[in-house]
Amino acid sequence: MKEKIAGISRGVIEYELPRIRLSKDRITASVEVGKRVSGRVIIGNDAEKSMKGLVCSDNRVVEPVTTQFVGVSNTVEYTIHAESIEACKTIDGSLTFITDCGEVELPYHIEVTAPTLSTGTTVIASPEQFAMYAREERKRAQTVHGCCVPAVFGISRAEERFSV
Repeated sequence: MKEKIAGISRGVIEYELPRIRLSKDRITASVEVGKRVSGRVIIGNDAEKSMKGLVCSDNRVVEPVTTQFVGVSNTVEYTIHAESIEACKTIDGSLTFITDCGEVELPYHIEVTAPTLSTGTTVIASPEQFAMYAREERKRAQTVHGCCVPAVFGISRAEERFSV
């Protein structure tokens, strides 16, 4: 505001606000359950003038890491949190940029996917698929099972002993 008052006192009066430009029209991501994904969007304006602003999200799943910015071209980073969300959920919402050039929303569409396990030749997305893989590749399945399967499919060691 101080800069605007100083500009007016010098006789510089701007009647139109510059149009805000975003590097993306929409954020679309696919995130595995229990994971975090980061991204970024660049905000500026068509007049190439310095601008100030705030960023907020309408859902805690998409968290702006950069919540404030000042400058001609600003990189705003965000993190998508899928640590506590069920598989096969979709989250729609928007990041809102409130600036001295106006306000703009950037919509997002996030798909939370089930965890998968890759053995090099096969992608395993469920305990049932792992059982089929184990029937065909017993030795390799024992190696994979010991290091990854309980963590990927959320099986505790107690449940594992009673499974067939």
